[in-house]
Amino acid sequence: MVKNKIKVLVTGINSLVGCYLWNILQKDFGLIGTYHTSKPLFTGSDRIYRLDINNKQDIKRLIQKIQPHTVIHLASLSSIDDCEKNPDLAEKINVYGTRNLVNALVGKKVHLIFFSSNAVFAGTHPPYTESAFPHPLNVYGQTKFQAEKLIQNTLTNWTIVRSTTIYGWNPPGTRVNDVTYYLPRLQNAETLYLVNDHYFNPIYALEVTKAVSNIIQSDFRGFIHIAGKTQVTRYTFVQKIIEEFHINNPPPVVAVKSNFFPKTAPRPKMARLDTIKMQHVLKQAPLSLESGLSLMRAEKDI
Repeated sequence: MVKNKIKVLVTGINSLVGCYLWNILQKDFGLIGTYHTSKPLFTGSDRIYRLDINNKQDIKRLIQKIQPHTVIHLASLSSIDDCEKNPDLAEKINVYGTRNLVNALVGKKVHLIFFSSNAVFAGTHPPYTESAFPHPLNVYGQTKFQAEKLIQNTLTNWTIVRSTTIYGWNPPGTRVNDVTYYLPRLQNAETLYLVNDHYFNPIYALEVTKAVSNIIQSDFRGFIHIAGKTQVTRYTFVQKIIEEFHINNPPPVVAVKSNFFPKTAPRPKMARLDTIKMQHVLKQAPLSLESGLSLMRAEKDI
C-alpha cells in the first residue's frame, strides 16, 4: 500500500495535526508516523515507529529505512508556558531535535515541511506576511525562529509553515487546544476569565491538513502562512464556541486584560497572519471561525 504512493514521514504523529494528517491524507499518500512516549491509537501500527528526536543515529536509520519523499516535522514542545518554564528542554526538543532531523536529510532529495508558529513575531505590526522579520517575545517563539534559521542555512528543499492557534479533536491523552480545553469547562458553573486584548486568526485542523496536501502536490518551497479568516481574542473565541456548539446555560464568561494572568509567558498582542499567499499559491481560501467550528461539531456527530 505505502510502496505505491508518495511516502510521507510525519514526526509527532500523536498530535492534533498529526491525527488529522493520518486520517485524511492516507488516500493520497503513503503515511508513516513517529511518536516518542505515547503510542497513538491509530490503525496501521506497522507504519508507526517510536522515535526520540534527540537520538541522531535512530533518525538517520529511520530515514534510510523509509526513504521518504517528504518529511513533515511536527514533533515539538508546543506549550508556550511549558517552554517558558523549561527553556533548556524547549531548546533540546525544538532546536536540537530539529537539527538532528535536518542533518539526517543533508544530501538527500527529501522535502522537509517544518511547522513553525506566529509566535516568532512580536505582535506589533499585523497582519504578518511571510517576508516580515521575526522578533519572538517568548522561549517557544525563540526556539521556533532558531529552528527556521537552521533549516534555511542547511537545506535547500524546505517549506516552513507558520500557523496560528489550531483547533480540532485532538487524540485521547494528548495536548488539548482552545476548543477541547474549554468545551468541558463550559458545562460547569465556574466563572471563566478570558483574555480580550490579544488577537489572532485560528484555523481548523482539517484546513491545515488540506494546506499540507496542497503544499506536497504543488511542490511549493519557501515560507507559507496558514491561518483562518476570522480575527478573535480568547474571549471572543470562546463566545463563538458557545454559539456554534449550542451551549445552553454556560457559566459566566468575563473579559480580562492579559496582565490578569501574570505568571504566563509573554505573547504577541496582534498575532494575525496574512493569508494572501495561502490563497494565491495553494488556491485555498481561509475558512471563517464559524464555519470551522460548525464543521468540527458535525465531525464529532458522525
